[in-house]
Amino acid sequence: MKDKSLFKLLCEENGFVTVQACVYQTWKNYKTFSCLFSPKENDLLLYVHHCKISYLMKSGKRFSAKNGDVVFIPSGTEYTLTVDERDPEQGCTYGINFLLYNENFERVFLESPTVIDTAGLDSIFDLFRKMSRGYQTGLQSNAAMKTLFYEIISSLNRRNDLEVRKEFVVIEKGIFYLENDVSLSLSVSEIAKMCHVSQNYFCKLFKLYSGTTPGEYILNAKIEKGKLLLKETLSPISEIAELCGFSDV
Repeated sequence: MKDKSLFKLLCEENGFVTVQACVYQTWKNYKTFSCLFSPKENDLLLYVHHCKISYLMKSGKRFSAKNGDVVFIPSGTEYTLTVDERDPEQGCTYGINFLLYNENFERVFLESPTVIDTAGLDSIFDLFRKMSRGYQTGLQSNAAMKTLFYEIISSLNRRNDLEVRKEFVVIEKGIFYLENDVSLSLSVSEIAKMCHVSQNYFCKLFKLYSGTTPGEYILNAKIEKGKLLLKETLSPISEIAELCGFSDV
């Protein structure tokens, strides 16, 4: 399975993980790592501590991560990692290798590497460090390791939700209308005006927010309303079509 969100799978659905290993690296003796032509079989969450690292993907795409960032690298990804800057005393990374599964015990393969800014999440570093020490010493049970991992995911998800809300605050009134108004009588253009943005910009942000266009969202909502009325009332189809805003039965 592909095209899933790590947070959606583990926080909203019944996905689960198996933790394979926790790796602590100081990068004192070498500054690069490459898995080009030899992709890793595990997914990876990497905490960057007092250093700056950059990635060169097989596709040629580049991105970087700084102190406090968490990098998610899906299994199967090919890349070269370079440590560009490092505090000689504290610079290191903490990596968690894991496998993702859905509720049917099938492996889930995600596609896009992600860099997450954890500013303000002071507990994240301690959780990564605790997992690493537990793995290295063997003192943490498998259940305890999974508990720590899910604490990390839960904290990152809360952070992600905050960023999402900031990004879509400009169309908040339109989102509220679409999600709560029973009639859905306003056009997309009118909803955009409600938010003081252009129709194109509203459509772009709403699709990022919901995964569907405003028009598709409205149509699906009307269809669901019609299905409910057909199931729970004795009203004729022509009347239900009119109630749902359809001019053609």
